[in-house]
Amino acid sequence: MGDRSASVLLTPREREVASLVGLGLTNRQIAARLGISERTAGTHVQNILNKLGANNRAQIATWSAKSSQSLAPSTGSPPAQTTGPAVAPPSPPKGDRTRRPILTMMAVGLAGLLIWSDKDVGMSPADTEAYVRHGGLAYQAQLDGSGFGFSIRYTLGDSDASAIRFGQGAVEYSVLKPGGNTGNSLAMPPLAAYFAEVELSVRPGSAVIFWFDFFTGDGSNQFGQHLVYIDTQAQAMQLAYFVYGDHTEYLGPQVAIQRLQEGRRFIVSALVKPPQYQIYLDGARVINVRHEPNPPRQGPSFAIFGNGKGTVRVTAIRVYSLP
Repeated sequence: MGDRSASVLLTPREREVASLVGLGLTNRQIAARLGISERTAGTHVQNILNKLGANNRAQIATWSAKSSQSLAPSTGSPPAQTTGPAVAPPSPPKGDRTRRPILTMMAVGLAGLLIWSDKDVGMSPADTEAYVRHGGLAYQAQLDGSGFGFSIRYTLGDSDASAIRFGQGAVEYSVLKPGGNTGNSLAMPPLAAYFAEVELSVRPGSAVIFWFDFFTGDGSNQFGQHLVYIDTQAQAMQLAYFVYGDHTEYLGPQVAIQRLQEGRRFIVSALVKPPQYQIYLDGARVINVRHEPNPPRQGPSFAIFGNGKGTVRVTAIRVYSLP
């Protein structure tokens, strides 16, 4: 498959669909993101397969990753090290270009632009569009079953009460006995600012808390931790500031995660640019706060704990550096 020639053959909408296939989305998820029918999304995927001479969605994802790298503008500096191929974010739907010309003009020249919506959140039209400017891909989880790209697991209390399992295409965080507590961080240098995307799902019936933590910690306890606090029983998430041994402060509203207990995949994204913190659910911005104090450099980490049992399955992690 020729990257540049195929890129010319694909229509703008097909390139957009290809990038979403590269993110691992199903036809139904692609349809929801683009505001089209599932059947139309499937037709686009089939056209892409035909034009690329590809046999499956994995080959579309490979082409999308290579295409985004070959077409990326040169910045004059060496590319950031990654653990996997970069994936181009989707471009704005045509309807948004006509309805929001000012925002479109502002988007010209940006390194990346994500415009997603999640009608389940019930936000206003302005808030169901996430415009995120990001830099280079700093980290992408390999998820090949080896655990490469993650730190050594830590445990609090009984080590047999929790587990982290690496498999093909996923890492699972589990509480096996009440009181289990475990976690790890990403094996990447800390950043002054970043945008991170995590795709995850919850095993139905799980009664645990999952943290998507923005700060790996430096051992000094000088700073608290900003994090997304996901309560699987409540099927909701909230931005929190946790100070070890002291208190937890909740920032912004509690956000419902529709159908979480059905095991559906959803994407939680965070723009971490202290003192600014923006949280997105399936691309819709749901929390936007300013809060201090803040560590100078930080990076994502994850934790699971609770008095019940349950499992959270993570199927994609990407971290982009911010200017």
